[in-house]
Amino acid sequence: VAAVASDANASVRVVGRTGLVAGGNALVVTVVAEDGSSASYTVTLFVTPLSANNALASFTVNGQSVVAGSTFTVAPRTSSVVVSAVAADAFASVSVAGRTGLVSGNNTLTVTVTAANGATRSYTVTVYVTPLSSNTNLSVFTVNGSAVVDGDSVSLAKRTTSVTVVATAADAAASVTVAGATGLVEGSNTLTVTVTAANGTTRTYTITLNVTPRSTNTTLATFTVAGQNVIDGASINAAAGTSSVAVAAVAID
Repeated sequence: VAAVASDANASVRVVGRTGLVAGGNALVVTVVAEDGSSASYTVTLFVTPLSANNALASFTVNGQSVVAGSTFTVAPRTSSVVVSAVAADAFASVSVAGRTGLVSGNNTLTVTVTAANGATRSYTVTVYVTPLSSNTNLSVFTVNGSAVVDGDSVSLAKRTTSVTVVATAADAAASVTVAGATGLVEGSNTLTVTVTAANGTTRTYTITLNVTPRSTNTTLATFTVAGQNVIDGASINAAAGTSSVAVAAVAID
């Protein structure tokens, strides 16, 4: 403050030029004349208050605009998102919490804007991480080209030692393992197909593979000696001098 009295013999005192606060402040200049009389000159100093603006000019998650209270859905296994939050007032500060360490399901993302005057406002968005699929279904399941379902029985020819299995998971993120398609033996064999879903859930599909046993039939359909039907234990009279006979023996199987 520069305040110069018109009379060099007068004194000037200034009060209120320091310790100013936001809003109106009184600046008083007092002039005391040589004879002791005085006059005061008052000026109001208005200090513009610090901004209380804690609004956001823009708010995006992974490049998409969001608003407080909304839900933003991301793909399975997402562990973090990219957040852009710009304050409307250049003198405000912005902090972001909850954009990393995401887990399956709901996660809270909070953007806090602190205005120049210290006033704060929080903007909350729910980041929903899509859970891993629990789908353990099969879209295709065949044995030797024929469609089967869990619990079926498949009859196979004698001496079959293996089968061709096609098992395709309905969910591309699921895995499939097949056991029991090889090393088959006569009789009942168990084929299992295990589907492991993306979230670790498993389901086992079981098929019984029946390999037809080889026949134990040792019966003869035809048994002749020298043209005569015979049976086990029979006796045949051959002419003197006979050195060989014609035998016809045909198995039933």
